[in-house]
Amino acid sequence: MVVTLKVDSSIPIPNGMTLTYPFSDMKVGDSFAIPPGVKVSAVRTSASMFIARKGKGLGFSVRKVSARGQPAKYRVWRVS
Repeated sequence: MVVTLKVDSSIPIPNGMTLTYPFSDMKVGDSFAIPPGVKVSAVRTSASMFIARKGKGLGFSVRKVSARGQPAKYRVWRVS
């Protein structure tokens, strides 16, 4: 079976959620809460990419801070 797809023109790209993390503004010991609905793995990947771009010597840690039985809440700390 061959499926033919129609090509459309002039369809605007919808605006997506753009979230910028404050890695460059953080000093050792600073932290921020990961907003609800944001994947923790996406924040970890962003932190790794930031470290790769800015150089070695930077470190971030993502930890779960919610109590057992409560909805999951996470924070990101600058550790080096």
